[in-house]
Amino acid sequence: MAYCGPWGVYVAIPRCGSTWMRKTLIEKMGKGVEVGPHHGLPNTYDGVRWFTTIRPPHKWYRSLWAYMVKHEWQVANSESPLWNMVTSQVAPHTTPDFNLFIEKIHNAWYYGSYGLCAWVYTSMMPPGEGWYKLDFVDQFFKIELGINNVNTTPVNASEDLPEIKLHARELIEDMESRIYEDFNFKRWG
Repeated sequence: MAYCGPWGVYVAIPRCGSTWMRKTLIEKMGKGVEVGPHHGLPNTYDGVRWFTTIRPPHKWYRSLWAYMVKHEWQVANSESPLWNMVTSQVAPHTTPDFNLFIEKIHNAWYYGSYGLCAWVYTSMMPPGEGWYKLDFVDQFFKIELGINNVNTTPVNASEDLPEIKLHARELIEDMESRIYEDFNFKRWG
């Protein structure tokens, strides 16, 4: 889903701080309008700034796992067809062990440097230029939007995030090498 307002078009990617970002934009800049489904965002917003927030893949997978644990591995019933599809694909890999979860996801979703995280990220891209059309929120962009001093308490965060063992790290790196490279993400930390 994307949200259009005085700030431009914010593309909300699941498990990347989008709930916090939408809430903050509304509080600081006024209500926006939801536009487009997750697949095929409208091209009618040319000429305005498009932006998003993303996480390094290892943090995204931990967030996804924590979300699924919190919701007892139930398939989401949201307005987002993409999120419903992702949770339905992930639910069969139920395990309280994060590292085993990564192994199962790797076996089910690995397509040569293109894992589940990359699939979700690319599914959310705007038409046309895709990644190249988007700005990515960083500290300078927060200052420009006037949201750099707001409370950054995560909205849907889990306090109990597991340690990522070496084997799981290698699997994530293998699945998501394209995302690490395309966005110059630091591998661990």
